[in-house]
Amino acid sequence: MSNSNVAVYYGQSQASERIHLADVCADPNVDLVILGFVTDISYQNSGLPKLTLAPVIKGVKTGYQQLFSPGLDYYAQWEEDIKTCQTTHGKKVLVSLGRGGSSLVLRSESEAQQFTNKLWQLFGPVTPATTRGYEFVNGLRPFGTAVVDGFDLATMRFNFLQDTSKMYYLSAAPGCASLDRSIPIGYLAQANFIWPRFFGGDDTGRCEIGGENFLTPILSWTRLITDGILSLGGSSVAIAGTKFLIGIPSWVEAAPSAYTKLGSAQAAGSLASQLRQLGLSGLFNLGGVMVFDGPEGLENLEGGRSLLGWVKVWLNGTLTG
Repeated sequence: MSNSNVAVYYGQSQASERIHLADVCADPNVDLVILGFVTDISYQNSGLPKLTLAPVIKGVKTGYQQLFSPGLDYYAQWEEDIKTCQTTHGKKVLVSLGRGGSSLVLRSESEAQQFTNKLWQLFGPVTPATTRGYEFVNGLRPFGTAVVDGFDLATMRFNFLQDTSKMYYLSAAPGCASLDRSIPIGYLAQANFIWPRFFGGDDTGRCEIGGENFLTPILSWTRLITDGILSLGGSSVAIAGTKFLIGIPSWVEAAPSAYTKLGSAQAAGSLASQLRQLGLSGLFNLGGVMVFDGPEGLENLEGGRSLLGWVKVWLNGTLTG
């Protein structure tokens, strides 16, 4: 894993109507895409989760979804685009779980395991035709036969062991305060990627991007990961190679205060250069930048490059100054 990754969210902005998922993956500045968000464990007491996307993204109901899953639709374009991202462009696609205002509360280890098993059936490998009830399970899948590459928050390691055909990833997007407890420490200790959001939320005044103190929590996060996350809770050490990415907004409506401090598309690249210098000076777990979100980042143009382009070239050290 390099220190110049650009990870982007997809499915939460108006620009998602104009720019397809496959278009985001085709951009050479993008390395990884996170689809968001699963926001409920059992939507309307259906026993199945809810997938919350921007209103501009329209799905249809399969017969099984119409009967059993009020919170899930089928997205034919995404089924095609996910496969294109993976096979044509070699990009990883993850599903994000939880966001502000979501009701993802897991009250026990048993409940957590049941939930992750459902996620595995809905977004992981397609249930084979030799399995009892496979038509029902596959008929609930939002992305059809497309198989994602991982999840942004969940206890999925056991499920990953069931499919050795490819590498699966876990990631997390906590608040930028280094002791943020919105995501359990035990989960953070398993993540391949951790990309704290340095914008929005309750942490804004303390560690918002572009503010006076935002470099301090960056250093705190990278040290926590280097030290094995979180010996803080007596949990297991972080997975070898866990990477830290800083989360930034790509347009003003996502986080007005943070984006104003960030300044512009080109200024986002300048920030990436600062991060690269931090990484070169010894923060070897620096993985790059997470951008919320990808389509808006592609449409945010300045000086002949998109915001994603500026971030990428600075992370790679292509530009200096």
